[in-house]
Amino acid sequence: MKPRLLVGLVMAILVIGLPAMATPSGVFTDDDGLQSEQHLERLFEMGVVLGCGGTQSCPQQTLSRAEAAAMVFRMIGLTTNPLDAEPGVDTFTDDDTLWDGDAEPYIEGLVLAGVVNGCDPANGLFCPLRQMTRGEAMAILFRAFQLTVPAGLANPFIDVGDVYYEEAVRAGVGARLLDVSTPMFRGELPITRGEFAIWLTGAGGLEVCRDNPFTEGRRAALGAEFPGQRFTAFAWDAETGCSYSLNADNRQPTASVFKVMVMAGTLLEAQVAGRSVSAQELAWLQPMISVSANEPVRSLWSHFGGAPWFNVQADTFGLDETTIVGDYETIWGRTSTSARDQVDLLRQILFRDFGPFDENSQDLAWELMTNIEPAQQWGVGTYAPPGSIVGQKNGFAGVTANSVGAVVLPSGRGYALAVLSTGWSFWTSGVPAVDTIAGWVHDALGP
Repeated sequence: MKPRLLVGLVMAILVIGLPAMATPSGVFTDDDGLQSEQHLERLFEMGVVLGCGGTQSCPQQTLSRAEAAAMVFRMIGLTTNPLDAEPGVDTFTDDDTLWDGDAEPYIEGLVLAGVVNGCDPANGLFCPLRQMTRGEAMAILFRAFQLTVPAGLANPFIDVGDVYYEEAVRAGVGARLLDVSTPMFRGELPITRGEFAIWLTGAGGLEVCRDNPFTEGRRAALGAEFPGQRFTAFAWDAETGCSYSLNADNRQPTASVFKVMVMAGTLLEAQVAGRSVSAQELAWLQPMISVSANEPVRSLWSHFGGAPWFNVQADTFGLDETTIVGDYETIWGRTSTSARDQVDLLRQILFRDFGPFDENSQDLAWELMTNIEPAQQWGVGTYAPPGSIVGQKNGFAGVTANSVGAVVLPSGRGYALAVLSTGWSFWTSGVPAVDTIAGWVHDALGP
């Protein structure tokens, strides 16, 4: 029985229809180390923030009213152009040519939704290039995301009283968007792009990426301690959709991690045929996964047709970075892969995040991969947070020590990771290093 995962993504992503995957690529070079960094990177990956030129996000630059409108419009997914829906509607006279006419649909869309107002008493001007103030920003987010004021919540700011954004600020406090450690809100001050990004992700209920487990310091230390070994790792957070990579370009031997791919192909064969896994197939699968037995995987490999069959399955699961490098005479199924391919496979078979697996196949995959003999529970399982459910498979042979798997925390949050290493005098020497790298992921994505 697989755990019931609480990994629903925020409504903003679903409404906009953007992919969940959001690799913290560090595309912006001017936000490093700032509180807003992960927020800006996340919003960029979603297409909400476009930056301010090249690799710049200008986090400390003030935000214009037009820029704020565009970001909110993209975030809440008002994808129908109201100018098409209501021809001739032109609320404001000062936004018609801004950004070659591209700004007007954003602003009119938010007018139609009751999110923005004009900047003059007659409501005929929007003042698109004027700096957005903190009070205006909170009022817009309050209306756009229908924030509410918790019952009995007092206003914590001494300068927010009898102003149009008072209720919005109280709602922002209730939604934990605002720092209440200081007595002043300062709603008249302009808001920066970075601060607005923080408020926007919070108002939209969007989880930002957690800290990257593969920091530059850790990468450097790993290379210095193990100069003759090759590592690659990849992790994916099911709650946020964020992913993280270490030496992503490396293609390394799978060793017995290969058996997860054979298991996935076997389960899919039964699913496509509309049948249960046969007794003989299950008799091969169980020792192949639980104790990493070789004879069963040889039997399954031959049973389904060897390399041609495997290549079809690899295409079906989209494993573009996985190739067979040996399949002749006594050498069979020797495979190279990427850590990302291994995590993408886990996302499909254990999380059903995408791909062909149905629920019955997923249940059996969890059953097999959570019944690993204790001696083979290193790597992914070593430092997993207490109370977690861990489904894993390790690969160990000769110079190679690998570990792939998924973790579901007691809270229901989950993540998948793969750590591949090679170049050891013997694979047992690599286990502590694999444990350490997996531990970085647990520290970053665990509770």
